[in-house]
Amino acid sequence: GHVKPEALDELIRIINNEGLICFSINEGIYTKYGFDKKIKELSKNKLWNIKEVFKSNYIINKQVDAWYYLCEIKKY
Repeated sequence: GHVKPEALDELIRIINNEGLICFSINEGIYTKYGFDKKIKELSKNKLWNIKEVFKSNYIINKQVDAWYYLCEIKKY
């Protein structure tokens, strides 16, 4: 299985201010599990700055892509 969007809260909690996190989310669950909404919420609440995001190959032999993120944590 895949972690749920709430896992992003835990990553933010354990990473120091201005620390970086990099993660991927399988395109098949990105919307289904609510990662799209969670990512927007975290940005709106200024808990991180998205440095880079792109969609690329994930499981090539199954033609599955994923979203890749690099985010800087912001703790004020």
